[in-house]
Amino acid sequence: MHLPLVVEHHARTNRWAERHPMEKVAAAAAGVALAGHPHAEWLPLAVAAVAAGSLHRAGVPLGVLMKAAAMPLGFLLAASVPLAVNLVASPATWLPAPHVDATSLTLAARTLVRAGAVMTCTLALALTTPVDDLAWLARRLGVPASVVLTSLAVHRFLFQFARTLSTLHAAQRARLGFVGWRGTIRSLGLISANLFGQSVAQAEALGRGVAARGGLSLRQRHRHACSPQRLVVILAASLLAALAGGLP
Repeated sequence: MHLPLVVEHHARTNRWAERHPMEKVAAAAAGVALAGHPHAEWLPLAVAAVAAGSLHRAGVPLGVLMKAAAMPLGFLLAASVPLAVNLVASPATWLPAPHVDATSLTLAARTLVRAGAVMTCTLALALTTPVDDLAWLARRLGVPASVVLTSLAVHRFLFQFARTLSTLHAAQRARLGFVGWRGTIRSLGLISANLFGQSVAQAEALGRGVAARGGLSLRQRHRHACSPQRLVVILAASLLAALAGGLP
């Protein structure tokens, strides 16, 4: 099962799937705000730990979180390299040479930790809340219908894209297309060419289908009512954490 289906499966089957989406959005937003606290060094790690613990309590396995976080974490690691490595001009050759010092390493580490905490909060929301609940909440909060419907269409297209890529990869592997580096390069080229053509055709078909139906469905699923007590607890805990993080 490829990653989009794994995320959607756990979003619909976890213990918190029927909770009101506003509660989970508020918790994720509070975590993102705390992760960006300018005067607290320990808050991002605490936010990431709380988000991972919440997923465990909701019944989402830790392995699923690690699998979903693998690709964005790779991007974060790659983006932190320019922060850690400075280019200093050499007097002898007048060419910039890489230089690493304690200040740049500290900056890169802090940025990576904060971005990782924000990513964990976002994944916690995605793994516990079905996308149609988020779309319904966005419409209730005043987001234009065209934006919400376009987002849903892109979400469904991603599933088609992942399924097509998986099918093409399996077909090339069955033909022994990945034997040797030449065969691997040739197979990757064939997969890319076929994937581009099929993706364009599927996007056009999805657009025609959405236009013919007059839009995607935004019906409200059966869920528990929003609990004001939970929202108050989330906001109070976030405020206390922010105040504690700002103490010298």
